[in-house]
Order: sequence, then structure tokens, then C-alpha cells
Amino acid sequence: MVPQTTTTAHLYVTSDSGLHWRLTADLLKATTGITTASNCAGRFGDMTFPSPSTGWISITRQQSAQPEILLTVDGGTNWKVQRLPRPAIGNCPCYGVVPLFFDASRGILQVSGDQWGPALYATSDGGQTWRPLPSLPSSGYPLALDFVDANNFWAIVTPPGWTKGNSPTRDWLYRSSDGGGTWKLVQADLPIGFPVSSLLFIDANHGFAAQEQGASTGPPVGSSTEVLATSDGGHTWKLVGQIKGS
Repeated sequence: MVPQTTTTAHLYVTSDSGLHWRLTADLLKATTGITTASNCAGRFGDMTFPSPSTGWISITRQQSAQPEILLTVDGGTNWKVQRLPRPAIGNCPCYGVVPLFFDASRGILQVSGDQWGPALYATSDGGQTWRPLPSLPSSGYPLALDFVDANNFWAIVTPPGWTKGNSPTRDWLYRSSDGGGTWKLVQADLPIGFPVSSLLFIDANHGFAAQEQGASTGPPVGSSTEVLATSDGGHTWKLVGQIKGS
């Protein structure tokens, strides 16, 4: 199959809640100089605007030595490539995730690769510069991350020795209370297994995780999605709901 080629990528802006839109940028021109994999035509990922003037677009399948992301500071009219420090964990091709900001200054950004990831970057100057954070917990492969605020991060990680052929799994939960500087094991052998759809903590005690049915008890893995909850900071989890698959 011949890969589809992106021929246009126009960005539109509205200032009246979507009633009218105006063309503000040709994003293909904005990506001039970005090196992407020849077998992957897609270039643009998610987009976020923490303020009316400043925004980012993630770039998929990068081939550059350093991870890249598109940045605008004039409301999307002009874009430039923002290059991040090279991650210690591995080399590109890379996949970027748009930044998540906790306030006007502090934010977090994820980058992953074909054989590694994710790696985390942090900013304390509103995204003008980014610094790589220490590696995530090394017991296994990080499956899901969540950020309650600029200090409290959570990570579900596969157990030591895990491979994709090892099923079912009972994953491990880690927490960082210093903005990703250090990580501590909260609980091993969770009733949560690969693949994990999402992780969401409301505060230091209450959180939710979603996984495929039977991920920690199968096989076989079912077509439904299980929702689990914790009220003690991730030490114990219970099944609270199930979303039926099609």
C-alpha cells in the first residue's frame, strides 16, 4: 500500500466561539526543515494553546538528532521549530506530545521513540526552554503517566522482566513528589495489566485507571474496558465499572 501524502494542512482561527473562521497559517510551510521518516507521511500530532498567543503542535515520526515541536508566539500566524535537548534514554525517530502547563510558567512535555519512552521534559519559563528530567522508573516499561500538579506525577510501569509475550501482567505504580526528579514505588502487583488505556489521579489519594477486560487476569482479553479506582493513593484498586465494546 502506498502511504498517503499530506498535501495541505491549514490552520484556522475563530474569535466568536466558532461562528466564523479565518485562515491563519499553512502548516506545511511551517515544517520546512523538519526531517520525518520517509515511510510515514504524517507530520502533525496534537495541538495546544495555553494562551491566545502561545501554542504548540507535536510532530510525529521525527528523524532529527533532537526531538522537535512546533511553536507559535503570535496566535498561530507564524510557527518555528523548537528543538529539545537530546534525551539520554535513546535516539529518534521520536514522537512528541504537546506540553501540559500547570500555570503560566511550569509545564511538562513527553517524548517517546520506537524502542524507548517516554522521556519527560520540564519548563519553568513558560516553554521558552525545556530541560530533560531524570529517567522514569526502570523496573519495566512505562505504560501510563498522569500529572496532578507541577510536583506530583504518577506512572504505571510493567513489572521487571516484562515482554509483550508475557500475559497477563500485574503492573507496578510509582509516584514522584518532586516534579519527576525522583520516583518511589507505591505498589507492586496491581490488578492492572498491559495494555493500560489511561491513568487519571484527582488528588493524592483518588485516582482511576482503565484497561482492557482481563488484562491482569487473562488471557483471553475481552472487548470491554474495565475502570478501576483507588482511594488510598494507589495501594489498593477495585473495579468500579465496565464499558462494553462494540
